[in-house]
Amino acid sequence: GDGLLKYDKQTGGQTLYNSDNSSLISNWLRGVACIGGNVWIGTYNRGVAKFDGQKIVSYNKLGEVDIFSENQGIRGIVADAGGNLWFGGMYGLYRYDGTNWEWNPIPDSFHLAHLQVSSLAFDSDSTLWFGCIGSMHNPLGRITRDGKMEIIQSIGHADIDKIAIDKAGNVWYSTHRNGIARFDGTTLECFTSQNSPLPTDSEFVAYGQNDL
Repeated sequence: GDGLLKYDKQTGGQTLYNSDNSSLISNWLRGVACIGGNVWIGTYNRGVAKFDGQKIVSYNKLGEVDIFSENQGIRGIVADAGGNLWFGGMYGLYRYDGTNWEWNPIPDSFHLAHLQVSSLAFDSDSTLWFGCIGSMHNPLGRITRDGKMEIIQSIGHADIDKIAIDKAGNVWYSTHRNGIARFDGTTLECFTSQNSPLPTDSEFVAYGQNDL
């Protein structure tokens, strides 16, 4: 990994931030999101960092207490309507309210080696949907407005790459090897090259709500 690259569209200039010239604690990055004027960064194995355009602040400890478990990688990053930040990690999700960090584990996930929350998206009811990668039983799940976590369905070995919510409230997710799928709240329907016009079952990207 080389770090975080900033590209100036007006000048074409590029600036690379890494652990040698900034406080970025890891050059291996997995997730990035622009929220509230800041760039939030998920690293491969060292938690989270924030870039405000001038400096990078890394979040891995509160005093002498580790915020993230050892080798915790972060992929999905989103903000809810209240301004809380959510980060997808190994075996669960972190919520950050600007002061406090809260860990939300996926039930019974620690026996699933390498399970990681890879993608996050909010629907119009402020329900947070998440998908997972890396295990033999990757779940599609949600956290409701009252904080209750529910596992909707395990989709087996198919890695959920991205999640998007359409205007009708359907949850779409793309996979690395098994095409795309749609969950309407009751039924999960899968689309592959065998039952639809999709040219391949691999490496699809689910687009955002405004695009659907």
